[in-house]
Amino acid sequence: MTSRDRAESGPDSLIDLRGLSVELRMRKRTVHAVNAVSLSLAKEETLGLVGESGSGKTMTALAIMGLLPAPFGKVVAGEVIFDGKDLTALSDSELRKIRGNQISMVFQEPMTSLDPLFSIGSQIVEAIRAHRDLDRQAAKELAVSMLERVHIPSPRQRFDSYPHELSGGMRQRAMIAMALILQPELLLADEPTTALDVTVQAQILDLIAELKSELRMGVLLITHNLAVVREVANRVAVMYAGEIVEIAPTERLFEDPRHPYTQGLMLSIPTSRRVAHLHVIPGRPPDLTRLATGCPFAPRCPYVTNRCESEHPRLEPVSGADGHSFRCWNPQAFSRT
Repeated sequence: MTSRDRAESGPDSLIDLRGLSVELRMRKRTVHAVNAVSLSLAKEETLGLVGESGSGKTMTALAIMGLLPAPFGKVVAGEVIFDGKDLTALSDSELRKIRGNQISMVFQEPMTSLDPLFSIGSQIVEAIRAHRDLDRQAAKELAVSMLERVHIPSPRQRFDSYPHELSGGMRQRAMIAMALILQPELLLADEPTTALDVTVQAQILDLIAELKSELRMGVLLITHNLAVVREVANRVAVMYAGEIVEIAPTERLFEDPRHPYTQGLMLSIPTSRRVAHLHVIPGRPPDLTRLATGCPFAPRCPYVTNRCESEHPRLEPVSGADGHSFRCWNPQAFSRT
């Protein structure tokens, strides 16, 4: 582990990712999905993980949970330290004791996570009984209480509803209830509002923030939407081509983004001045079957130099800005116009 990796860790860390690398090994090619990612999430902190589709955000979360797609997905380097244990070294049975109990995950589309053949309530009951020695009736009462806690109306009646009988927002609330029923220490929320309309998105984010405060848990919020993380995150990590390109306290990142990719994402946020002419980052994300020799953002960067194309930049701290680091050989002042 490098000195930069150690700088991400701290005595109050809830979970530490130390040089985590994940590959998806197909028959004729290997996708380098996550590349030497080091992150630390503090207790009761919300950390936003932001980037385009394919940047490695979800694979990072699945690696934490031990849910990489088998048999293709592999953690090939690094550690995930939680509660003094390296999760990547645990057996499936050991991980099952942690999943749902100490670490839970809410996925982007609840219809792919909820079993359409079973009622919402029965699925929550099974999650409870997998980790708690409760009879079915006691588990049902706990499930009904949690459905009420996530603001599902008539929770006792909704307990017997099937996923297709609920709206998208209600299904996501049910997923949150299932994820938090055992009061985990860490919630991984993977694009939890993407499939919902704007009003319901705000309600779900408010709900996660409310429950985070009640349960005193840490949250890793995965999204492509910087406007979302500005409202709820304490810190933001920006991910591109499987690596962290910038990380900072939220307000610091919005005030002074240093990486050209972060700046491009900032300019893509709609404002009253940019509604008609939204900024578009040119080009496409790189092919992750071939790791770039230089900066992976170089082909899309307006400030590219010869060094950018030949030498991979390190994640370096910003002088005088505590907790702010980025990787770029040719940073430029950010212009919001």
